[in-house]
Amino acid sequence: MVVLILGLSFFFNVERLDFGEKDIINIASFVYVIGFLAVLITIALPQVQSIKRATAMTIWAIIYLLAKLFVFNQRPIIGGMYTYLSITELAMLLALVWLAYQVTGSTQAFENAVEKVTIGENGGAYVKPLAEAGDVIHREMFRSRHYRRPLGVIAVQPNLDQTNPDAHQIIREAQADMVNSYIINNVANTLQKFLRPTDMILEDREAKRFYIVCPETPASDLKVLLEYVQDVTTEEMGVGTKCGFATFPDEAVVFDDLLEKSVERLQPRAELTQQESL
Repeated sequence: MVVLILGLSFFFNVERLDFGEKDIINIASFVYVIGFLAVLITIALPQVQSIKRATAMTIWAIIYLLAKLFVFNQRPIIGGMYTYLSITELAMLLALVWLAYQVTGSTQAFENAVEKVTIGENGGAYVKPLAEAGDVIHREMFRSRHYRRPLGVIAVQPNLDQTNPDAHQIIREAQADMVNSYIINNVANTLQKFLRPTDMILEDREAKRFYIVCPETPASDLKVLLEYVQDVTTEEMGVGTKCGFATFPDEAVVFDDLLEKSVERLQPRAELTQQESL
């Protein structure tokens, strides 16, 4: 981060280096805008961070060249001093993108390290992300339809408002990002011996919740498992949860509808118990 700040400072003040001749380095104004946007977008958008660094640098180089050729074409790209200016502009732009990727990579490494310390190297069961479970979900839905067997989904929404208010702002932000994974892995590890090999725990990190997919499970058994999940999270970890469930084929025949239905039913333990008694 320090190197990135120094790089940005140099980038925005390089024209002050006249080397005895006024305006020898005269970077085009649009390059400053592209450089600022490149750093901002790289750091702020997780979707961009998933792109390979070389690919991102190539994209920004193409953006620079297109802008230089077709929009801000008041001066040539090559020829005399303009050749060196173009090389300087492009090199500094790519250097800023490279530094921004360094910062995001270091930040991610820090979060992963803290998450390992928080959860433990071997302390948690593997939780498959929901986005990566398409093949398994398709197979289970097909099997349930083909054999006309039930399939249940439980949605679990942890209470994420229980971080320490006295902690430093950076720590609170790190806690907010990691608490969901912490709870998911701890609950998964606790439930592992009670779940069948066919049951799956799928994480939806963006929605800050997870799902338990239970083939061959009717609604009555889902209620028992749902209550157990809430008991574990409350008694063992001191974190309250909201839970809801849906079953195939009684309430939905498409997996996305099962997820949506279970989310619609998210309720704390007390409210669920009250609804069942009514």
